[in-house]
Amino acid sequence: MSNLKTHASSFRAEAVKLRKSWPMLAAILTPVCLVGFLGAIVWYSGGDGGVVMRFRPGSRFWLDLNVAGWNLFVMPALAAMMAELSWAQDRDAFAWRHLLCQPSPRVAQYLAKLTNLWGLLMLSQILLFCLIPLTRLLLLKNEELWMMGQMEIALFWEFACFSLVASIPIMAFHTWFSFRLPGAGPALGVALVGTWGAMKLVGVTHLVQFLPWGLSGHAPTIFDRYKKVPWGYFPWKYCIGAVILALALAALGSLDFKRHAFTKSLERD
Repeated sequence: MSNLKTHASSFRAEAVKLRKSWPMLAAILTPVCLVGFLGAIVWYSGGDGGVVMRFRPGSRFWLDLNVAGWNLFVMPALAAMMAELSWAQDRDAFAWRHLLCQPSPRVAQYLAKLTNLWGLLMLSQILLFCLIPLTRLLLLKNEELWMMGQMEIALFWEFACFSLVASIPIMAFHTWFSFRLPGAGPALGVALVGTWGAMKLVGVTHLVQFLPWGLSGHAPTIFDRYKKVPWGYFPWKYCIGAVILALALAALGSLDFKRHAFTKSLERD
């Protein structure tokens, strides 16, 4: 019971730090910018020769477009920046030296940061899930897009669940990576290169599921999977490997933080 209280206290303390922070702002603005940007492209690309009407039904293409953009580029980059901004916030405020003197174990402090960051990423995805159908209704106001058709609810929820699962190993990796190698450049670089590499390995080896970006790397393949069978759009068989990888990365990060947190807290001296 005392361990649960310790973890809960560390979680609440980390949650307070993330309020009105740069990671929170990034989590809110990123899905708004993505859906707004893609919505503007679709709005001005209507008509018989437009990008939407080339794919039937148009509503499915609108959903696929957001799935690919989010999983392949935006979510990995957002996870990398959120983790880096959160660690930088602690470093710039010299908060580590105070936190490391607290009675709560370092493992609890690390897991609190990891779960809070994933919670922020989940919040960002929930906002995305809300914006996609709302923007579709707005697009129907365009007379050239009125034939987009109805959105497939089963497919929409499959997208939502898949994205949530795909974000778990990504967030687990970047929380640890930004602790070990601070800097926005390395964080963004490894996110984009890793996603690109995972995308290239899709269909080549089943070991892709053991990469942090293994699930998100499947995003481009959805345009070739126009199946009407619910829950057949995404590679769900890889989810078990992704969750195992996330747990392994969380354990690695906890152990690494336990051993090297004090050394890292002195890096600015």
